[in-house]
Amino acid sequence: ISISFDSDFSRTDASVKARKWCYKISDELQKYDGRPIAIISSDSHSVVNCLTGFVQKNRDRIFELASGEEDLAKLKSDDPSFVYHLLQCLTHKPQHKKLLEEKIAYEEEFGTALLRDQHETGIDVQVIDFSRIVKQDAQIDSRIKFDVEKAKAKGLVIMNMDYSFGRQGTHNMRELCESFGNQIESISIIGKAGIVCPGGKRFDIMLPTYAIPQIVGGIYDFPNGNQLRKENFKEIFNGRVHDGGPMLTVPGTAMQNDLVFLYYMHYHNILGVEMEAAPYLDAIGKVFKRGGLRDDLMLNIGYWASDRPFKTGESLAE
Repeated sequence: ISISFDSDFSRTDASVKARKWCYKISDELQKYDGRPIAIISSDSHSVVNCLTGFVQKNRDRIFELASGEEDLAKLKSDDPSFVYHLLQCLTHKPQHKKLLEEKIAYEEEFGTALLRDQHETGIDVQVIDFSRIVKQDAQIDSRIKFDVEKAKAKGLVIMNMDYSFGRQGTHNMRELCESFGNQIESISIIGKAGIVCPGGKRFDIMLPTYAIPQIVGGIYDFPNGNQLRKENFKEIFNGRVHDGGPMLTVPGTAMQNDLVFLYYMHYHNILGVEMEAAPYLDAIGKVFKRGGLRDDLMLNIGYWASDRPFKTGESLAE
């Protein structure tokens, strides 16, 4: 059996799609008249769940609904974030459509706009008026520490985008950096990754110092370094936090091979493997070098260990 791909297989109009996608975001952000922006690449539920207080106001109801679902009733955890997991699972069930509708309406009351993808990028975006959340006294997760008065005065707008992978990530991030430039105060890449560093366990946290792309090689540094540090997790996280090494950016789970891991572990001391950092950093680094981003740009890069590729039964595929 032989498998071959058409010569046009890898061709894409991702750059054009990214530009149209960014135009839609620009239209929404025009409402905020040049206010500072924090870009976050994360999933479409964690950030807004922590900020708007819907979970805090409906905690008992969420546990009650979960107890009536066979797959959720057997789950037990003392972790304070467990309730967020239950909410996410419930809102994916058709019988709890009303809960999802209530959640979306509640978030809109606190200045959150959901921009669904219309240009085949597959990347939905949330625009969150953080200063409005603070002024309206939303029940923000108590583990999030910040200066309330400073937050009210700054007028920060959070743009949370779902994950972009591979070359698409480069196009999307480049469009954002070139469009909003010095308005961008910080860029955060918050994702999940396979952990391979010594002693690493599932649910640990990895804070890399740079990224290595598996396919093209080289090193992608973080302008001004990684501003997310171990001390940020004191008193809010009981697990282990790993730092002092790079992340390996792989093009997909099919490329996760034991020999490849061993090579990068031995020669590069990698903490783990992920699929978005290098493409993002490719775009950020180039725009930063051209002076298109502010000199004090904050980069916050962190991952939680979703799997252990070397551990039987704990790999991503399993």
